[in-house]
Amino acid sequence: MDYQMIQWVFSGIGVFFIPIILKSIFVPHPIINITLEEKSFLSGHHRAMRRLFFECYGMLAICYVSIIGTSIDTEAHPITDQFPFVENSNLPTSLILFFEIVALMIFIFLFSVSLFKKSLRKVFKNNNKRKTRKAYIWFFTISFVYFLILLYTFGYMINLFLNLLNTKLQLNKETTMEVIFYMPTSLSMFGLSIIVLVLYLLLRFLLFPMISIIQFIFTPDITATITLNNGTILSNKYILRPSIDGNILIGDKPNISDGCNKTMLAKQTIVRVDFNWNQDSIEMDAAHNDSEHTITNNVFTSSQCESTKPLPSKSLLDEEIDKILNKKSILLPPDYKK
Repeated sequence: MDYQMIQWVFSGIGVFFIPIILKSIFVPHPIINITLEEKSFLSGHHRAMRRLFFECYGMLAICYVSIIGTSIDTEAHPITDQFPFVENSNLPTSLILFFEIVALMIFIFLFSVSLFKKSLRKVFKNNNKRKTRKAYIWFFTISFVYFLILLYTFGYMINLFLNLLNTKLQLNKETTMEVIFYMPTSLSMFGLSIIVLVLYLLLRFLLFPMISIIQFIFTPDITATITLNNGTILSNKYILRPSIDGNILIGDKPNISDGCNKTMLAKQTIVRVDFNWNQDSIEMDAAHNDSEHTITNNVFTSSQCESTKPLPSKSLLDEEIDKILNKKSILLPPDYKK
């Protein structure tokens, strides 16, 4: 890889096209921009590819922003043996230590909160909108400060190592970014990649409590009303995951646990799935509350559906359709006729 190619990769144009390239390699199927309802039916390997795509792009974006933003001028900041390991540091040592201590305290706080996420419902769902707004402001302010400190620390550590390589290998480059472009051997580039990967994994671990809380706050509670081809209606069920042999595992709780009553359904026995958004964790847009989305049996193996039990009578379908015609985003069954 020559200098121009590396420079293009680290440019804004390269970062813009990287997710497109990754999507074509890792996720050839259209499962990136999907709804939460569709996500419930993703198979295990599709979930893994989707997660890998977002992790790879997140890593590239974080590396790009942090390394560029904390690039060190090797002439103005030569390497030393004392913390913060460069002369004429942009920030005083005492201030750097203060921010690192603040980040550690925030991590302990977020980690403790993530262990008791259910208690957040009382904080973020409050009849007093003023208190709820203050809770949002405090949480996102703390999370933003925490993320900035970790981002700066991540980039600083990588650039510090690049500055050390510049000194030890006598590359005589003016900035640490140039050291990446002119690594003398492929072995040194491989070693740098390993260090970046290890530091990113550490960063990802430190960000996990914050991400976990944000996902808990903003992910709605989605239940499903499942209509089987024998007329049975299963209400307020959770789609836990697609399982073996074309089956779907459902339960009465959102997570697979010992206290969750689970049921395995064959896809060909399902006529319709109605999704209901139960936004009880936070105050979201009223347009999403109590909304319902329907998937008919043409999403599954409809050819197998005819070989099983007969479809419910027309009167039963009429009754069920009349109940939900006033809901949003309703798709009638393909075999239904007025």
